[in-house]
Amino acid sequence: MTTTTTKTEQTSVRAKVNDAREIAGDIGGAVSAGSRAYVNGLMELGRTFGGFGREVLSEAGDHVRATFNAKCMREVAELQASYVQHRVEMSATHSKEIVDLARVKTEAVIAPFADLVKKDQKAA
Repeated sequence: MTTTTTKTEQTSVRAKVNDAREIAGDIGGAVSAGSRAYVNGLMELGRTFGGFGREVLSEAGDHVRATFNAKCMREVAELQASYVQHRVEMSATHSKEIVDLARVKTEAVIAPFADLVKKDQKAA
């Protein structure tokens, strides 16, 4: 009976070691995939912010030129009011774009870990 118990225990230990190796490999893969998604997301957010910055600088230059070409103070005031309103509206639009992009990129970072949890739940 001792030989059977020992073989059963050895098989159980081997199965646990194999499970641990599989889990470690899965976690390593999830960390790697999540890290790549994180870096790609940061790069895309940076490109998006850069695009917004170029847009703002271009529009500010156009606004300054238009202001210098204004014929009277009333036209300057109207240009200023129009520019401010446009910038506020565009800032709201840009904010929404950044939040949406950040959400999508965050989900991409979390996805490998969520897949591990789903895999574990199916195995249980």
